[in-house]
Amino acid sequence: MRETHRKVARTVSNVLALMDEDPDFTYAMSSAQQYAWMEQEHPDLFARMLQRIKEGRFIPVGGMWVESDNMLPTGESLIRQITFGMRYFREHLGVEPKGLWLPDSFGYCGAWPQIARRAGFEWFLTQKISWNDTTKFPHHSFEWG
Repeated sequence: MRETHRKVARTVSNVLALMDEDPDFTYAMSSAQQYAWMEQEHPDLFARMLQRIKEGRFIPVGGMWVESDNMLPTGESLIRQITFGMRYFREHLGVEPKGLWLPDSFGYCGAWPQIARRAGFEWFLTQKISWNDTTKFPHHSFEWG
């Protein structure tokens, strides 16, 4: 855990430095938990990050407390991830992410489209659907409907 806290702080510090060098540089970061660590442990970096969020260059994504497992938790657990995450994003960052951001999950429960849509998400980002070597998913991009 200690190294995770340090890694998040180093990443944010590096990203903010890159933004100072390049006015076109943008960065997306998920997981409300990471923002909360920054707010509690590095208020100076958090304040700089908030300014970049207002500029639209540091982009909070995902709306969940953490990028959770998606197979084992119940629907209620997934909804709590969203509820706690979205509350933090609104109250502390002044934003409400519009997309479900789960790039590195190894599976998805069948209820995700309904949960995400009811939570107000407009899109879903992942990269793992196409990694299946048994049942090939026929699309790379599609609309849930």
